[in-house]
Amino acid sequence: MTNIGIDIPISELDGVFTSSLWTDKDVAFYGRIYRNERTEEGSQVIIPETFDYTNEEYVEVLLDDSHDGHCFFDVLPDNEFDGLYIANVRILFAVNLLELYPSAGVRATEYAHRDVKNYIDLSQFTIERLVRGATAFNDYGYISQNRQDMHPFYLFRYDTRLEYEININCYE
Repeated sequence: MTNIGIDIPISELDGVFTSSLWTDKDVAFYGRIYRNERTEEGSQVIIPETFDYTNEEYVEVLLDDSHDGHCFFDVLPDNEFDGLYIANVRILFAVNLLELYPSAGVRATEYAHRDVKNYIDLSQFTIERLVRGATAFNDYGYISQNRQDMHPFYLFRYDTRLEYEININCYE
């Protein structure tokens, strides 16, 4: 299946991450997730899920400590339109800094930010801000499900802006 619209730049950057970022480690790159809303403990939370084509089912993108890290793209629901579509896209990371940067000590967070930013800067995405810690994952069920202690993961996200077009002549 051919990607169209917003999935083209997301797939391209996800492919760059997969082939270039922390390649000697076990990091799960999920690409674009689905924002599935649920009520948990009386509050609305967004559960990020990906589609598993092998088993033909949606799977929650969990913080699984069998991996050294996780990354996913979250396209926020509202898009602007000014000749091109304009979307706000969060690029989220949960990484085990001790595994990814074993000798960096306290500087490991900055190395992670730098390494990710370098690849985003080469893409169509424009970084608007960096959000660190549990706040980066506030909208998702991770934090609301009594998972305040995310050890051994360090959480961060880049909030980005992405301009893209949909090729209306591309049908499958």
